[in-house]
Amino acid sequence: MGSDTCNHPDIDICLLLIFLNTVKMKVTTEQETGRSSKGPLTAIGIFLGVFGIAVLSGIFFTNTLHGKIINLFCGGLLLAIGLFAIYYDQVKNKTDN
Repeated sequence: MGSDTCNHPDIDICLLLIFLNTVKMKVTTEQETGRSSKGPLTAIGIFLGVFGIAVLSGIFFTNTLHGKIINLFCGGLLLAIGLFAIYYDQVKNKTDN
Protein backbone atom coordinates (compact mmCIF):
# COMPACT_ATOMS: atom_id res chain seq x y z
CA MET A 1 0.00 0.00 0.00
CA GLY A 2 2.87 2.38 0.71
CA SER A 3 5.77 3.39 -1.45
CA ASP A 4 9.07 1.51 -1.70
CA THR A 5 10.94 3.92 0.57
CA CYS A 6 8.40 4.00 3.40
CA ASN A 7 6.14 1.24 4.69
CA HIS A 8 3.75 3.56 6.52
CA PRO A 9 0.52 4.01 4.48
CA ASP A 10 -0.52 7.26 6.20
CA ILE A 11 2.40 9.18 4.69
CA ASP A 12 1.18 8.51 1.16
CA ILE A 13 -2.33 9.67 2.06
CA CYS A 14 -0.98 12.85 3.67
CA LEU A 15 1.14 13.64 0.62
CA LEU A 16 -1.86 13.08 -1.65
CA LEU A 17 -4.03 15.39 0.47
CA ILE A 18 -1.33 18.09 0.44
CA PHE A 19 -1.04 17.81 -3.34
CA LEU A 20 -4.80 17.99 -3.87
CA ASN A 21 -5.08 20.99 -1.54
CA THR A 22 -2.30 22.77 -3.47
CA VAL A 23 -4.08 22.15 -6.78
CA LYS A 24 -7.37 23.38 -5.32
CA MET A 25 -5.72 26.56 -4.02
CA LYS A 26 -4.18 27.27 -7.43
CA VAL A 27 -7.50 26.85 -9.27
CA THR A 28 -9.30 29.01 -6.69
CA THR A 29 -6.69 31.76 -7.00
CA GLU A 30 -6.98 31.82 -10.80
CA GLN A 31 -10.77 31.97 -10.57
CA GLU A 32 -10.69 34.81 -8.03
CA THR A 33 -8.49 37.01 -10.18
CA GLY A 34 -10.59 36.39 -13.26
CA ARG A 35 -7.71 37.09 -15.61
CA SER A 36 -4.46 35.51 -16.57
CA SER A 37 -1.09 37.16 -16.39
CA LYS A 38 0.40 38.95 -19.35
CA GLY A 39 2.61 36.89 -21.60
CA PRO A 40 6.09 37.67 -22.81
CA LEU A 41 4.74 39.02 -26.08
CA THR A 42 3.19 41.95 -24.22
CA ALA A 43 6.57 42.95 -22.81
CA ILE A 44 8.23 42.58 -26.21
CA GLY A 45 5.41 44.56 -27.83
CA ILE A 46 5.73 47.40 -25.34
CA PHE A 47 9.49 47.55 -25.88
CA LEU A 48 9.19 47.55 -29.67
CA GLY A 49 6.40 50.13 -29.57
CA VAL A 50 8.39 52.54 -27.40
CA PHE A 51 11.48 52.00 -29.52
CA GLY A 52 9.41 52.63 -32.68
CA ILE A 53 8.13 55.90 -31.24
CA ALA A 54 11.72 56.92 -30.45
CA VAL A 55 12.78 56.18 -34.02
CA LEU A 56 9.77 58.10 -35.37
CA SER A 57 10.73 61.09 -33.23
CA GLY A 58 14.12 60.99 -34.94
CA ILE A 59 12.42 62.31 -38.08
CA PHE A 60 12.52 65.81 -36.59
CA PHE A 61 16.29 65.63 -36.02
CA THR A 62 17.27 64.27 -39.43
CA ASN A 63 18.43 66.75 -42.07
CA THR A 64 18.00 64.76 -45.28
CA LEU A 65 14.80 63.59 -46.93
CA HIS A 66 16.31 60.14 -47.37
CA GLY A 67 16.98 59.88 -43.61
CA LYS A 68 13.46 61.05 -42.78
CA ILE A 69 11.93 58.41 -45.05
CA ILE A 70 14.11 55.68 -43.54
CA ASN A 71 13.16 56.77 -39.99
CA LEU A 72 9.50 56.88 -40.95
CA PHE A 73 9.59 53.39 -42.46
CA CYS A 74 11.66 51.76 -39.68
CA GLY A 75 9.83 53.49 -36.82
CA GLY A 76 6.46 52.65 -38.32
CA LEU A 77 7.46 49.05 -38.82
CA LEU A 78 8.72 48.71 -35.24
CA LEU A 79 5.57 50.33 -33.90
CA ALA A 80 3.33 48.08 -36.02
CA ILE A 81 5.16 44.92 -34.91
CA GLY A 82 4.94 46.03 -31.28
CA LEU A 83 1.23 46.75 -31.47
CA PHE A 84 0.60 43.44 -33.25
CA ALA A 85 2.54 41.55 -30.55
CA ILE A 86 0.43 43.15 -27.80
CA TYR A 87 -2.79 42.45 -29.72
CA TYR A 88 -1.81 38.83 -30.46
CA ASP A 89 -0.93 38.19 -26.81
CA GLN A 90 -4.29 39.60 -25.67
CA VAL A 91 -6.20 37.47 -28.16
CA LYS A 92 -4.18 34.38 -27.25
CA ASN A 93 -4.87 34.91 -23.52
CA LYS A 94 -8.63 35.27 -24.15
CA THR A 95 -8.81 32.04 -26.14
CA ASP A 96 -6.78 30.12 -23.51
CA ASN A 97 -9.33 30.97 -20.79
